[in-house]
Amino acid sequence: MKLKEHRILVADRATQERFRAAIHQVVRPGDVVLDLGTGSGLHAFFACEAGAKKVYAIEREPVIELARVGARCNGYADRIEFIHGFSHRIRLPERVDVVITHVGFSGTLRNLADARRRFLKKGGRLIPEVLELSIVPVSHAKGYRERIEFWSKRRYGMSFDHFRSVAVRHAHETFLEKANLLASPKTLSPIRLSEPFPGEIRGSFLFQAERRGLMHGVGLWPSYQLSERVRISARPPLRFSRNLWPHLLLPLERPLRVRKGQKIRVDLGFYPVGAAPSEGIWKWSVETAGHRFEQSNLTVLSLPNRLLERRVMREG
Repeated sequence: MKLKEHRILVADRATQERFRAAIHQVVRPGDVVLDLGTGSGLHAFFACEAGAKKVYAIEREPVIELARVGARCNGYADRIEFIHGFSHRIRLPERVDVVITHVGFSGTLRNLADARRRFLKKGGRLIPEVLELSIVPVSHAKGYRERIEFWSKRRYGMSFDHFRSVAVRHAHETFLEKANLLASPKTLSPIRLSEPFPGEIRGSFLFQAERRGLMHGVGLWPSYQLSERVRISARPPLRFSRNLWPHLLLPLERPLRVRKGQKIRVDLGFYPVGAAPSEGIWKWSVETAGHRFEQSNLTVLSLPNRLLERRVMREG
């Protein structure tokens, strides 16, 4: 049981108070609610606070047994029905008025579409309502050094440079500050979770560098519109738990010097696979001042393979 994960979730008061506010805004007295990925049961308890008459709390991990105890301890056991399993394999005896979930950006995209289709009443409500992904060219020497150039140095008298060719085709979790941003961030078209998800996120952007610096890659972060009046964004500087809201670095094969006013074109594609964005399939290309990089973590996700072996032999 991943107690540390649930401790981090419960401890992030800034995040949970926003979810609590959104739940109290969206859930009406007498509503039937689904809490998808209930974990400790906290959001199911918030729904009961808001007046839900019935909450179906689905969880695939053993922590559901502790959530049951929590429901009894807090006086909600008569209104919450805990269901152990994967939501895609579960059927409910009735449709619900509200679906709540907090299972990460990618996990929300993958799981909420099915829950909306099979469990939500016509005209029902979702928390969150909208997801967004922001993108910006970044100068992040520390992150690049730790995640990419680490592999360039000989260690124990041996070479690990072949790992570098994989690391530059990997989506890395990191943390960005405002000082890392080389331009004003741009946001992909909002993903409205009440509408069918097309399966892949795509975007094409033209940035203008607002200062000179060394560009190490593209930075990304998510934002959630939880309800009409409640929003959470991981935009730097981060105001929430670093454990829950990491940023992402899509690195360049090699850093590039950019000057103030220089145009930078970025094309992005993302297909969600796991719960975290770093677990998805990413394709990114960067073009600026005669330089062009086209990268993807698709070969990284399929390791080992002969394609990588040929690349290592060629680069070695």
